[in-house]
Amino acid sequence: MGKVFDIYFKFGVVGDKYLGRCLAGLNPNHHLFGTLPPHFTVSAEHPVVQMGLIAAFGGLLGGHPDSIGVFILCLASMVYHSNFLLATMAGESGHSCLCIPLLQDSDLVKELKELVTIDGEESGMIATGVPPHVHILKGNEDMKEQLKLLVQGMDKQNEMIVATVRAAVNENDIRSGLLTLNTLEEKLKSHSENIGLLLRHELGAINPDLVRPQAPLAVNATNLVGVMYSYDGRFWSVPEGFVLPKKADIFQAFVYWFSGIPEYRIPGLRDNEAIRCSIMPFWKFKLDMLLKAIRQTFRLDYL
Repeated sequence: MGKVFDIYFKFGVVGDKYLGRCLAGLNPNHHLFGTLPPHFTVSAEHPVVQMGLIAAFGGLLGGHPDSIGVFILCLASMVYHSNFLLATMAGESGHSCLCIPLLQDSDLVKELKELVTIDGEESGMIATGVPPHVHILKGNEDMKEQLKLLVQGMDKQNEMIVATVRAAVNENDIRSGLLTLNTLEEKLKSHSENIGLLLRHELGAINPDLVRPQAPLAVNATNLVGVMYSYDGRFWSVPEGFVLPKKADIFQAFVYWFSGIPEYRIPGLRDNEAIRCSIMPFWKFKLDMLLKAIRQTFRLDYL
């Protein structure tokens, strides 16, 4: 009974929690293994949360009143990952997730995001099933972030030193003698490079990612509802490659007719980048400004 007792009675609950995190896709050797699921910092009775539940799940709420806790966690996760969902749907106007009214209401999603967190300090939620080594990894990650800030501070300090000395030399008009402006700048530049090389060498030995140049952040372009799109030498009502949503019920078709698809996205040039190209309300479409591939479908299904 020794092993049975240890496995199923003493460590069984903790092991189940640990296994649950692994099955959720979290890496047990990563510092984020102890991450909490997205959750709200307010109660389910909050008016914004109630609006989000209705927009996301509609009639399901009344049919499953005992599952409200599951609906709330699903809503929080949907809101927290809304940017990823929109990027995934980019360029797929027939994607089934486009039929979720919540994802088309950017103002409501923005309000809900202010109420969603993965930090347990704000909500009192505690992560379970987290082994001790994860806390050590978290401490190491915090240290790396501090070292990154140190390198940035040193680089900024060196630039300030050069600028300050240059201003002082120019102000005092030192033009002759052993101390010249060029000589002083060369010495300071050499000193600055030596400090930077030393810091980068030491930090690179800890983790090469600390000294690897960071890629610039992508800036997403936005378009207003009702804008025209220009390609193939003329203007169109929809972006290139757009197809009408598939499997839309009467209610969703009604929403498209009066509201369009304000959060429609197309893939950007960079990986995981999505550019917002809002689709105007369908009642504003003009047949001669629709792509030939969707013109007939629109005439049959929406007119």
